[in-house]
Amino acid sequence: MADSMMIALVFEDEGGAERLFDEFEETLKAESFPIDDAAVAVYKQTGEVLVKQWAHPLSENGFTSELWTFVIKMLLSDGGYHIDDWSIEKFKQVYRSGNSAFFCLIEPSASREVLIQFRQFRGTLIYAEFTEEQKVQLKAAASKGERV
Repeated sequence: MADSMMIALVFEDEGGAERLFDEFEETLKAESFPIDDAAVAVYKQTGEVLVKQWAHPLSENGFTSELWTFVIKMLLSDGGYHIDDWSIEKFKQVYRSGNSAFFCLIEPSASREVLIQFRQFRGTLIYAEFTEEQKVQLKAAASKGERV
């Protein structure tokens, strides 16, 4: 059973995810939206992926900026860590240079509410579930500096 769900909302421009992040930042700080952690990734025309992260101050489920970077690059590669193949393939299809993506990590019990909220934005919605074991594996791989 999943302990967390990662939701990605991919935009066709470099600024879309940043605008969504800015819009949600105050809501996230006020804890009125059930997100444990959020990040924005901009896939520059140069091929570089830049990550800006916001972590919930009370969450133990949150990812660091380095872990978000690792997960995003892993999604762009051949995947791994038993992440749903559909999520990886869909992400690779829509996340290209010149795009941006808003990522968040939520509790599965809140996923329906968050998915409904995000459907109002113009972006491609992708999600994947993580077990605690997968999160531990991802954190260990990222901390060892494993390449994706």
